[in-house]
Amino acid sequence: MYELIQRMESVFYKMILPDIEKAMNENVSIGTFILTACLIDYLAGFRYCKDKDSNRKAYKDFVNNYFDGKYNGEDLYVSLRCKLVHNYSEGGKYIFINNHPKLHRTICKDSNISTNNNKIFLNLENFVNDIKIAMDKYFNELKESDDLKKDAKLRIDTLSILGKYEFGSLKNDNNNYSNPLIDGDASTKY
Repeated sequence: MYELIQRMESVFYKMILPDIEKAMNENVSIGTFILTACLIDYLAGFRYCKDKDSNRKAYKDFVNNYFDGKYNGEDLYVSLRCKLVHNYSEGGKYIFINNHPKLHRTICKDSNISTNNNKIFLNLENFVNDIKIAMDKYFNELKESDDLKKDAKLRIDTLSILGKYEFGSLKNDNNNYSNPLIDGDASTKY
């Protein structure tokens, strides 16, 4: 099972999270929020769904159990995962912002912005940090729980997981496969 956890950590920490951070650092704000919604969905599937696609209950449970009460699972599911990912819109609860950490999770009370009044500011950088904390919490539990390891293995066996050879893999001059995104050598000539 050690190899399973290593593979999962490689995908989550060396592929998914760097994509999110790169998008955030390039000020691709809405795209980054969409990627975060997908990451939560992915984590929720591993934690709660075993051999089937993730669902509303799994998403809500993951948010409610791994984000230390900072967010409402139903609200994030509707506004972030459903409305933003599928409709490129917002579900009525949030104002998506970046570079305003002091506003994160505060309520908009600006009467000049009547359509946004009483919505909650969701600051990208804070939100990404909270996702990292939730992901670390999940992986720490995974390492300690045989049941979670079995569930993760069943999910990978049933639905697969993107790996270093399924995306971005190229043969190098030595006829070996490597992935510059994961292996860290993006300067290698292919």
